[in-house]
Parts: sequence; structure tokens; C-alpha cells
Amino acid sequence: MIRIAIVEDEEKAFDELNEALQLFSKETGAEFAVSAFKDAVAFLDNYQSNYDLVFMDIQMPYLNGMKAAEKLRELDEKVALIFVTNLTQYAVKGYSVNAKDYVLKPVQYNRFQCMMKRVLCDVNAHAQEEIFIKNGGNMYRIRLSDIRYIEIRDHFILYHMDGKEFSSWGTMKEIAEQLEGKGFCRLDKSNIVNLKYVSDIEGDELHLYDGEKLFISRPRKKEVKEAFASYVRGERK
Repeated sequence: MIRIAIVEDEEKAFDELNEALQLFSKETGAEFAVSAFKDAVAFLDNYQSNYDLVFMDIQMPYLNGMKAAEKLRELDEKVALIFVTNLTQYAVKGYSVNAKDYVLKPVQYNRFQCMMKRVLCDVNAHAQEEIFIKNGGNMYRIRLSDIRYIEIRDHFILYHMDGKEFSSWGTMKEIAEQLEGKGFCRLDKSNIVNLKYVSDIEGDELHLYDGEKLFISRPRKKEVKEAFASYVRGERK
């Protein structure tokens, strides 16, 4: 699942871009979860580093796309960025904020299709790191970006993903070492969370975007908060 943010104040332009994404998804099988923002201020307010790709309109009220992109890079150095604009001369400045490409309004699907194939190669190279899980006599390959959290239960390691679970034998120590530096954080002796899915932390509870809550042990509370803060800033440790 590729998580996309579209920051666009024009409803018609948003609809054209969203339709192009839906057509691309239908043609290629790529799965997108799209979030819409009417302006850059709303997008950047409480920004979390949980997007793989951002489409940023350049001409917007309150805060234009170029300034917004500069602020975005202060928060997240790695998210793929594509500008959306009426004027090519604005888009060519994108190198200063490491933009991948630009989309001209109205969307020309042939160019959009070629651009998306190229950009998603880069996104997938970053987002689709994988691990192999052994269950009985079978081996499963799982994308790290699809794992919400991992827990140990009755001597089994359970990998919680959207709508499904995988289980295997192993220890939390082995899993924690395998996931070090990949955006995961250990909460206690039984749980490791993918920080990409964390919405906030309140006291000794960590909240996921789907509303699920996980407990943080007291000895790990400071470490977890620091890891989450680093992740939000786009750092990986």
C-alpha cells in the first residue's frame, strides 16, 4: 500500500489527479491510500512521516507550494515529492527541495503514467524492504511497510498487518535486532511497533491510526518517545 497525500486547493485539479491515480492503480495493480488537503498549512500542521508520496500544488493560499516544500523537507527528508502546477517555470525549481518531478495541469495521462512508473520504483526501493518468515514448512516474504506491530503470544511471534496476521517461532530479541534502524521500536517485552502507523503517544499508551492502543512499559517510555520524535523528523535510528 502506497500512502499518498494530495495538497491541492482546486477541487477540479484534485479530481483529475485522483482519477489518474485510480486509472494507474487499475492498470498496474498498485494500491494507493490517498489523503486530501485543501492547503499546505493543514497538511504541515502536526505532520507525521507516514506518507510515501506527496503531490504538492505550487499556487495555493496561505502558504505556497515551494515554501511548503521547504518546510516539509525540514520535517521529512525522504518522502517523495511531486509538484503540481500550471506553469513549468515554477516546477523546474523543484531541485532545491529534491522534488522527483512535476505534473502540469490539466493532467496528461500518458506523461503521468510514465512518471509514476519511474517514481514508484524509487518509492518501492525505500518502502518495500522485506523479511522472510517461516511458518511450519512454509516461507513467507513480508514487506516491512505492511507490518503495523509485532507481538509475542504463547511463544509465537505474531505479525499484525491490515486485516491479517502471520505467525512464526522466534524471540523478540532476534526480531528487534533484525528490525534495528528500519523504523520500528520496542515497547515492552512483548511488543514492537512500526512507527509509521503511530498517531500519538499519551502517557503509557501508544495510539495507532486505526484506533488500536498499545502499552508502553515504564522503563522504555523515554526511549519510545525519543524514537517517535526522531521518526517524525524523518530520522531513522
